[in-house]
Amino acid sequence: MNTVEVIIKFLPFVGFLTFLKVVWEYNRGQKWKRSEFLSKEIKEFVNDSSSKIVFQLLDWNVREFNINGEEIVINDSTLANALATHEQRQRFDTWEADIRDIFDKFFDRISTFQIYIKSGLIREKELYYYIGYYIKILDNKDRKPQILIDAFDNYLTYYDFKNVKELMKSFKKYR
Repeated sequence: MNTVEVIIKFLPFVGFLTFLKVVWEYNRGQKWKRSEFLSKEIKEFVNDSSSKIVFQLLDWNVREFNINGEEIVINDSTLANALATHEQRQRFDTWEADIRDIFDKFFDRISTFQIYIKSGLIREKELYYYIGYYIKILDNKDRKPQILIDAFDNYLTYYDFKNVKELMKSFKKYR
């Protein structure tokens, strides 16, 4: 066998190896882009003033906030009351309306993350590492009283935050 015949015989193998390398590099680049995208989205999310307030309300059982120039002490019970649905209550104080707006914005952002997962832009497990702690609190009886867990559930159901509920359900497998 001469040199040309040997080269011709191994050419398909070399081509196949080159193809595998290209696919591997493409996948690595896509993973990096997804990671970079998620990192940017998370940075915006956690730096948002509404998210910061929700994180504090979820992390603590009692917090004092300055809302519209008024010092308000919010505990789990007052939070549950503020997050009652319009079916349960017709009127809300100004600070309660502000809290509801803050949670609406928070839940909208969480919904967006779930849409990103569904479309393949990000991976569920990667998102879990960033925000799983707070999402788990929404239905964790060891962290919050049942009245607040019920308020979260009713609020999410009544105001049709299906994506948030889906994410909460899917995050349970990581507990």
